[in-house]
Amino acid sequence: AYEKANANRSGIAIKALTVIGGFLVTCAFLGFLFLADLYNSGAGMAITGFIFVAGSLIVKRVYDILILDTFAVSFFICGCLLILLGTMESKMDETAVCVLFIIIALISMLFVQNYMMSFTATCILHAGIIGLIQTFRYNSSLPIESYTGLVILFFIFWLLEEPRIIACNNRLSRLYNPVRLGSLAAILFAAIYLSGNGRLFWTKYNGWTASILAIVCILLLIPKILKRLEALT
Repeated sequence: AYEKANANRSGIAIKALTVIGGFLVTCAFLGFLFLADLYNSGAGMAITGFIFVAGSLIVKRVYDILILDTFAVSFFICGCLLILLGTMESKMDETAVCVLFIIIALISMLFVQNYMMSFTATCILHAGIIGLIQTFRYNSSLPIESYTGLVILFFIFWLLEEPRIIACNNRLSRLYNPVRLGSLAAILFAAIYLSGNGRLFWTKYNGWTASILAIVCILLLIPKILKRLEALT
């Protein structure tokens, strides 16, 4: 099971570089589409974005070739950007946009368990939920703090239950690493957002509830880590 979970981790640096290259090529193609006045049509951008997302998922589902893999991830990211631009151009309701991206992320994770694509989908999922919370226009940062605290609890649970999750089934074993990394990225970005102006050590930090919860979780996690280290030695 561990071999299956770590299979997609081999060559991540190479995959990341090729994804960047594919992303640049895709951006050049998008530039051509914009020159064709596609940006004047919100519906056109959204439809093109959906085609990109659906095509990338189908290609990744059918083929497991490195070059197609990287282009699939690149087109997936660009497709999501086009959908976002298209919905903004069409002045679509913000709540509906956030729900739409949450659904796209969940479908992507269920349909394809590729490392890079699942990591991207996890980040989109967290961004969609945070955006959905923001659409309610709360005067307090408590809702974002609460969600950050829930993500921290989920992250700790995900770490502690690693053997069971990986041994559960093949799909979860492939999702374990990208979901873990994506959840950690969501915690960091939420902390930056709560800090105000992107300063993590601002004196008027608004995320004390999530911070205290994180400290408690770390303190609870330390004895378990020490026990595992003792068992290994």
